Amino acid sequence: MAADRNGVSFYRKEKICDLLGLDFGAFEIARDRLIDLGLLAFAPYSALTVNGFYQLLPVDQQAPDFAATKPVQLCGTAPLPEKTASPATPSADLAAQLAGAFRKI
Repeated sequence: MAADRNGVSFYRKEKICDLLGLDFGAFEIARDRLIDLGLLAFAPYSALTVNGFYQLLPVDQQAPDFAATKPVQLCGTAPLPEKTASPATPSADLAAQLAGAFRKI
């Protein structure tokens, strides 16, 4: 995507969809989500058009820590197992199993 020095793009919706391989519905969902997140501003050329100016907005805050959030369970899927230990720290059960195995050797 191209923009001027202020982050403003003058591409039409059809051109953006063509370049990104999106249909109009997917484009509008993505655009609205970026606007809701405060990452994109949009102003239509006129009240009668779906096309307009797009401007990338500066990010003033630190990015969210997605690794610290609990995963969302999707409808109709089994719940994800709770993490009890980090991969770098073996659980007490695993340590006991290893100790028992070494005693047998």
